[in-house]
Amino acid sequence: MLELQTLNIEYVRKLKAAQSGLKESDEFQPSSCLPFGSTTGIYRIKLSGMDTFYGPCDARFAGCGWMVIQRRMDDSVNFYRNWSDYRLGFGALKGEFFLGLEKLHRLTARQRYELYVHLEDLEGNIRYAHYDTFSIGSEQTS
Repeated sequence: MLELQTLNIEYVRKLKAAQSGLKESDEFQPSSCLPFGSTTGIYRIKLSGMDTFYGPCDARFAGCGWMVIQRRMDDSVNFYRNWSDYRLGFGALKGEFFLGLEKLHRLTARQRYELYVHLEDLEGNIRYAHYDTFSIGSEQTS
């Protein structure tokens, strides 16, 4: 029981460090946005078989644990791209971007994921869609 409490205390310490802005820590590298709770920001994410990458976590629209995989706002980034660009991702995480098919494949291959689509037009009208299951296959499965 004491060992479990110690592990729990260590996890809470790491979570608080991540939430307090210590986003560069090599010690705490989660594989999703869930550990960041209701804190919206850009965090380091570590997936099996990949280098660490930065992922935007957003808790404003649908609650905790959501990673933004694409953002389009003002047509400042050209989304008419080739396969390689979509595989690797492009754009700037604080602006318009696409996270990348390879990252999405590695992320969704580990467990079941949901997809939440949030749309807002220039007049402020909001629409959304929620899908219970979301996955991206490998490049070989096209």
